[in-house]
Amino acid sequence: MVETVSETTQWGNKLVFRVGDQAVGGKMFSQIDFEEDGRAVLSFATDPERFHELIEREGVIPAPYRARLYWIALTVVKNGQ
Repeated sequence: MVETVSETTQWGNKLVFRVGDQAVGGKMFSQIDFEEDGRAVLSFATDPERFHELIEREGVIPAPYRARLYWIALTVVKNGQ
């Protein structure tokens, strides 16, 4: 098993983490999106059973564009924001 990291600007500034080589079907398991306001958003895959449990926690939301694949995103809750 090999972990690879790629940078892409196709859908914004992000780092994509995969197990295996993308050229031969490596599976993406997490990504970090770098937002224009300086925030970094970590999202990753989970299994269907854990997905619903995890999104009930503060600071965990369904990942934009990937929630249908059971991905979650971590947010920072700071001073009630």
